[in-house]
Amino acid sequence: MRSVSPNCYSLILIAAALLAGCGAPVSPVAGPVSMLQGRAAATHAEPDESWMLPEAKSEDLLYVSAFGYLGVHVLSYPQGRSVGAIQVDGLGLCVDHTGDVFVAVDGEGAEIVEYQHGGSAPIETLYDDGPYGEQYSPHGCAVDPKTGNLAVTNGDTTQNNVALYKGAKGEPQFYSIPFIGQAWSCGYDNRGNLYVDGEYYGEFKLAELPFHGTKFKQIRLDETIEQSGGVQWQHNYLAVGDLLTGTIYHVLIKGPRGAVIGTTDLSGSDVVWQFWIQGNNVVGPSEYAGDVGIWKYPAGGNAVKTLYGFANPAAATVSLARRH
Repeated sequence: MRSVSPNCYSLILIAAALLAGCGAPVSPVAGPVSMLQGRAAATHAEPDESWMLPEAKSEDLLYVSAFGYLGVHVLSYPQGRSVGAIQVDGLGLCVDHTGDVFVAVDGEGAEIVEYQHGGSAPIETLYDDGPYGEQYSPHGCAVDPKTGNLAVTNGDTTQNNVALYKGAKGEPQFYSIPFIGQAWSCGYDNRGNLYVDGEYYGEFKLAELPFHGTKFKQIRLDETIEQSGGVQWQHNYLAVGDLLTGTIYHVLIKGPRGAVIGTTDLSGSDVVWQFWIQGNNVVGPSEYAGDVGIWKYPAGGNAVKTLYGFANPAAATVSLARRH
């Protein structure tokens, strides 16, 4: 796995807890003050058990996972009020068109666990075991809006493959990526093509599995990305994050080549692994700073809101409440 944050996190979390106990406001880097309210709001420590407020089912929700197996925290979106937590050793997060959230468990049990929007108990558990009994390490995931298929990246250096679950059910089919040594994030476009980023001996790599395809092909970019971050399709281009620089590249895919047609700079961020674009906003956890920022998209710049008190935040996704 990638490195987790240093021990100085404990000092940050203690300070945050003391401020919350004294009723002192916690100000974001830029924009309006963001006061986290409710249970586990001050430090977002690992939950002892899963819980969810009843009103969570009818609210738009922000899910935040953490490196180090510290559970998944659930907040109202975009307000940032703590409304629940899920006791699962999750890393990668993704959501389907109904609002169900999938958590890739990169721990002793290689699983992908599905939760209903605002639910605290799993409704489905998928197993990420190799064809010969290997236990893989799922890192990122994505749901195809066209078919409902679920893709999961297995990111250890000996694996370099993607597990594909048809209809997000049953046993997966595995697709190897020979030119990627560590597969990290993935995302589908609106035509069912799957994109995966990762690294090969420290060099950024981008791959595409065409809709109904059987082999990944390499996409070569016209700019250098330092270290692979999130991947998400946006209108007519692929948004690709650079984990080290806090930059999201807008990549126009044409055949085997990707041309960068724009960028979004997430000012004040530090090690954003998996971001999530939701409408005119982008949400990104800043691992070393221990916070989650909300920026305007594609403008970027300073965060319009910052939510504090997370330990090693890794991934974020937004699940919208179903409107009746």
